[in-house]
Amino acid sequence: MEESDIQPVLHEIGLSDRERKVYLALLKGGESTSGPIAERSGVAANKIYEVIERLSQKGLVGEVEKRGIKHFQAVHPKAILDYLRERQDSLQSLFAAATKVLPALTAQYEEHAEETVVQLLQGFKSFKNAFYAVAETLEPGEEYRVLGANYGMEQQAWIRPFFQQYHRFRAKKGVKVRLLFQHDSKPEGIDFRNAQFRILQPGLKNPLQVVTYRDTTLLHILHPGPLLIRIKNQEITDSFDQYFESLWSQSRER
Repeated sequence: MEESDIQPVLHEIGLSDRERKVYLALLKGGESTSGPIAERSGVAANKIYEVIERLSQKGLVGEVEKRGIKHFQAVHPKAILDYLRERQDSLQSLFAAATKVLPALTAQYEEHAEETVVQLLQGFKSFKNAFYAVAETLEPGEEYRVLGANYGMEQQAWIRPFFQQYHRFRAKKGVKVRLLFQHDSKPEGIDFRNAQFRILQPGLKNPLQVVTYRDTTLLHILHPGPLLIRIKNQEITDSFDQYFESLWSQSRER
């Protein structure tokens, strides 16, 4: 396997750029003092001890003193799995702690929620979180609505897989949805349990999609960097719902 294939994995594991360089230099060169490590890794000599210390804390580098000089050596790569297990245990503990304080944090958020009526969200992660928030907020049997459902003007590769995974989650929870699809968008390959959909008339094509649930409206466009506006206001949501119902009654079933 090429180093170009290994580097991204070490990055995802949690090693910084300098840590990756020093770790790989030790794996290739074996036991060494700080000077040769700096030379082989390309990391500045005045940073070597700091980087090695971090790798040591991760359990990936060991040291031994010979004739008063410190020598360093990479631990067997299996130590990476031990490091990941420790991270997993730590994350599980952190998740449990966060779950305990969530009610208190939620109460503080909701106390001032009306102060933030409009939020502008950008990027795939924000888009994903906003959609999952819909299904997570609603109880089984509750419904949300989508006006102008489509897969974007440029049919980006991530869109269909995302909606396939999301609708499996939604359907499993029992949250209902009614979707009015754009005339040229085909609602295929998606888990449509607990769902109804119809097709808008050809003249009503618009890249904007509108999602409504409870007192919240999401307006979003699926261009290369998804842009989403979240509005928390009952009157606005009710207005969009009335428009949705009007179009729903005029649209044909599939």
